[in-house]
Amino acid sequence: MRNLSKRTTIGLGLFLFIALLGVIDSLAATSLRTVHIPHTGAYANSQSFRSSDGGVLRATVLIRAKSILANLPGSRFQVQLMKGSQVIQNKIVITQGVSYKTVRFGYSVACSRARATYYFRIRNITAGPVKLPGEAKFPKVEAPALASPKSKTISSWTVVNRRNVKYTIPGYMEPTGRGGKFEFDLNWMTTCRNNNARNCKIKFVLKQNGRTMREYESTSRGRLRFSYIARPGKNWTLEATGLSLKATQRVQGTIKMTPRGVCG
Repeated sequence: MRNLSKRTTIGLGLFLFIALLGVIDSLAATSLRTVHIPHTGAYANSQSFRSSDGGVLRATVLIRAKSILANLPGSRFQVQLMKGSQVIQNKIVITQGVSYKTVRFGYSVACSRARATYYFRIRNITAGPVKLPGEAKFPKVEAPALASPKSKTISSWTVVNRRNVKYTIPGYMEPTGRGGKFEFDLNWMTTCRNNNARNCKIKFVLKQNGRTMREYESTSRGRLRFSYIARPGKNWTLEATGLSLKATQRVQGTIKMTPRGVCG
């Protein structure tokens, strides 16, 4: 049973790995698998890759004919950048011998069509009776993509009445590039004076480099959610002051930063 379970786990891992190879979400520059190009003139397709934001899609493709002979006449290959069944860009590449020929693509992705899936298709269009197979490599593919959101859990932040307490937002969450959106979800104990939510109020002040960006005051019992669209910058802090606390409060919650892309 132990061996069977181990084989099942390995099989499931291989299945997930193969599935992930099918479509690449290009959060950064990546490379695609090498593609074999048949000599028959049939198309060969690359892996798919996605964009999730506006900007410029860039790719470098290396193409060559394959043969055991080095001194060969030139071969002609057609390389197309595809979005679904639509041809985005079409290029003709003429190779010499078995050396690689470099072709570069650049395509502007509009915000109205930022979320899309692309791939390359290639075929041999050499005229005459002799056509050689080929191969294409994709060493660098960059698709516009949104950066992943970042989050931080506040496990214990002690706030007392009429005293300013500062919480420093970690540097890795600081907005860069085009800025981003802070989202705060905070809660604290609900021991309120006279069992009145007005006696559990806390004021939160979001600051950047010591300058107040926004103030928030809780209006309900022990819970506050708020967000702020932030420009790029460093040294962000969140300061809390108890306005009418019966006792020391332990604030908990999460901070989330979603980077802003080209399309907002």
